[in-house]
Amino acid sequence: MSNRFDPDKDYMEEMKRSAAAGDEAGFNSAQTARNRKIDATGSGYARTNYTMKDFAKQNGITSVPAVRVPANPYPGRMWDAETDHAQESINSVKRGDIPGAMYHEKMHNDKDGALGLGYGASGYWNYLDKQGLGGLREGKLREIEDYFGKDFEYDYRDDERYQAIRRLKEKEADKAYEDGYAALSRQFDGDIPVNMINKLLTTKGEIIDQADSYIPTLEQIARDMYYNKGNQLYSQYGLLNNLVQEDKQDFYTDRDFVAQGVMNNYNNRKSDEATRYNALMDLAAMYYNDDPTINWDEAMKRARSSDYI
Repeated sequence: MSNRFDPDKDYMEEMKRSAAAGDEAGFNSAQTARNRKIDATGSGYARTNYTMKDFAKQNGITSVPAVRVPANPYPGRMWDAETDHAQESINSVKRGDIPGAMYHEKMHNDKDGALGLGYGASGYWNYLDKQGLGGLREGKLREIEDYFGKDFEYDYRDDERYQAIRRLKEKEADKAYEDGYAALSRQFDGDIPVNMINKLLTTKGEIIDQADSYIPTLEQIARDMYYNKGNQLYSQYGLLNNLVQEDKQDFYTDRDFVAQGVMNNYNNRKSDEATRYNALMDLAAMYYNDDPTINWDEAMKRARSSDYI
């Protein structure tokens, strides 16, 4: 059986609180720990073996059993509908329990969001993306997925560069045809042989067809532009990801600084309490040893009322 007990805890007060709450298991545990503390410290208090009912009657305590919280009506939720998680987060800070503060703050935020309570999310202990950088990053990732979701396709008929080249070639072909026709008309005095006209038309078509020779080059240009744009999207995503990480790191640095201050204050307070407790016990022992007519309870009473504590 364990002999552990908290030397800084007033188990008599724990027994009273448990009796008032109707917590018999808590009462029995506190009484057992009190007896172990008396045995270990030789404080002079008398061991007790009360039933909770007799103890409550003797001390004028009316038990008011704690109200049982009904089962969480929101299955799948870790937060509890009846718990003030915001206040519990504050209470955890007072106890120096930073992980508890983080947990209850997260539960507060989840509960507020799920039920639409309107309190707003708290970001003292858990990172909140207040600038919306995470949303921008995820949006950019979806843009990349959509962009590369389809293979590269190229249709020269939809390429404005090809259309511009073809217009130039058509203009060049028209001029070549007109110049050739005019020359032949002078040469044959307006009676141009059909084969000569056909040759002019063939040349015109060949000039226009020269536009198609640019298609492979234009396709490669389009392919390069496709991948260049993709690389730009990846670069933009990387920049947003870096901003997210920097924002998080700034938050964690500030939070850890505050958490260290909380822990320092808590440890200092516990140290002061331990110092006062030891001083109280020493003063009570002095009264007890100096006056054999008093019991330990009276010595403690005198120590508590002394101006030295």
